[in-house]
Amino acid sequence: MKCVNVNKKILIVAIVILCIFAVFSFTMVSNAEEVTVVGTWDISKDNGTSKVTATLYSDGRFVISGTGEMKDFSGDNRPYGDYKKSIKTVEIQNGVTSIGMYAFYECTNLTSIEIPSSVASIGFDAFGSCTSLTSIEIQSGVTSIGEWAFKYCTSLTSIEIPNSVTSIGSHAFYKCTSLTSVEISSSLTNIEIPSNVTSIGDYAFNECTSLTSIEI
Repeated sequence: MKCVNVNKKILIVAIVILCIFAVFSFTMVSNAEEVTVVGTWDISKDNGTSKVTATLYSDGRFVISGTGEMKDFSGDNRPYGDYKKSIKTVEIQNGVTSIGMYAFYECTNLTSIEIPSSVASIGFDAFGSCTSLTSIEIQSGVTSIGEWAFKYCTSLTSIEIPNSVTSIGSHAFYKCTSLTSVEISSSLTNIEIPSNVTSIGDYAFNECTSLTSIEI
C-alpha cells in the first residue's frame, strides 16, 4: 500500500511539472509571436491638406495610412532611414494618393509591395535598389511611374502596368536584370527607351492603340 501511495505522488508531481512546462512553453511562443510597433512617422506632404503616417512593425511590415500625398525625400533623408533594412513588406492603404521620391530607396530587404487604386503617382527613384523586391501589385489608378522608380530591382521578374498608367519615366526599370515579363496596357501614350536598350522583343507594344510617341 505504501508503494502505491509513493507511485501516486510521483505521478502527481510529474503531471504538475508537465503542466508548468506547457504553460511556460506557451508563454514563450506567445511572446515570440508578439508584434510590436518599432516607430511611427509623419510623412505628409507639406501642402496643408495631406495627413499621411508610416508605421513600422517588428515583423517587418511597413504600413502607410492616411489621406493625401506622401512627402518627397532627397537621397536618404527619410525620418525612418535608420530602419530601411528592417522593412520587408510595404502596405499602402486606400486614401494615400502618391508615393514620394526616394520613399523606399535602398530598402534591400523589401520583398513585396501593395499599391492601392488611390495612389496616382510613383515618385522618382521611389523603389531604387530594392534588390530583394520580387513582387509589385499596382492597382488601376496609378497614372505615372517616375524616372528610375524601380532601378536596380534585380530580383524583380515581372510587372503588370494597368490601364490607368499614361506615362513611364526614363530608366524606370533600369538594371532590373531578372525582369522577363512586362505587360503594358493599350492606354499608354508615351514611351522613352534609354540608350542601354539593345533589343525590343516581338509584339512589345502590340495593340497600344493610344501610343503617340516613342523616343529611342
